[in-house]
Amino acid sequence: MSPKDWELERNDAVALLKHYHVKKFILCPTYWTDLPTATLNWKRVRFNAKGLKKLPDDKTGLYSFFAEPDVGGHKAIRYLLYLGQTTKQTLRKRCSQYLPESKREHGRVPIHSMIRKWPNHLWLHYAVVNDATTIKAIEESLLRSLIPPFNQEFTASIGKAGSLKEILKAVFE
Repeated sequence: MSPKDWELERNDAVALLKHYHVKKFILCPTYWTDLPTATLNWKRVRFNAKGLKKLPDDKTGLYSFFAEPDVGGHKAIRYLLYLGQTTKQTLRKRCSQYLPESKREHGRVPIHSMIRKWPNHLWLHYAVVNDATTIKAIEESLLRSLIPPFNQEFTASIGKAGSLKEILKAVFE
């Protein structure tokens, strides 16, 4: 390989890695102890039209998007990208609204990016929560503990430290 070929290959690799770079990823075990006390029964479906048909059409709850590379048959490699909840729509109806997001010209940038970058490796995990009055509190606790990189709105606070949104702004400035 000539030096010129190597430089082209290197530039391609750099451009490719920049495209898939997740700029804010936090793994903070200190906040993992803040997870909700409710035990949630998470189920997993591929994020596509066929997978979404398996979601309950009469239940509300929480959902999360994961990029799962399935490299070398290693099933434990998963990256939490986004977490959401629904109380007014069923899980199937709410999650189905994400399918056309990659085709929208002016959609939500993080969601659009997530779906376009990992279309064949995106999985949806969901948990039915029958008590709609607790869904928001459970979601806030999960967001505060896990800080998914594609979520933008954080209404939770971290005790006396202040709002999670403001703290994250300071971290990523």
